Amino acid sequence: MKILAKLYCAVAFAYLVAWLASLDLLECVGVLLLLVAVAAGLWAVVSYCRRAQAQRDRIEEKLDELRNKEGDSQ
Repeated sequence: MKILAKLYCAVAFAYLVAWLASLDLLECVGVLLLLVAVAAGLWAVVSYCRRAQAQRDRIEEKLDELRNKEGDSQ
């Protein structure tokens, strides 16, 4: 799966380079700035989801501990 993702990224990068080569310099800079903004937004969403998943895992661990303590006391 990782190989397929890397191959897809390489093809997408090649198309992006070819497309940017056909643009004027000012348009090229604008597109690159837009891509940076999109990448930053995606990174923010991914990092938020990872933090939320980590917090959910911690909560589940605490619930399991509480259930185990409750089961031991009975």
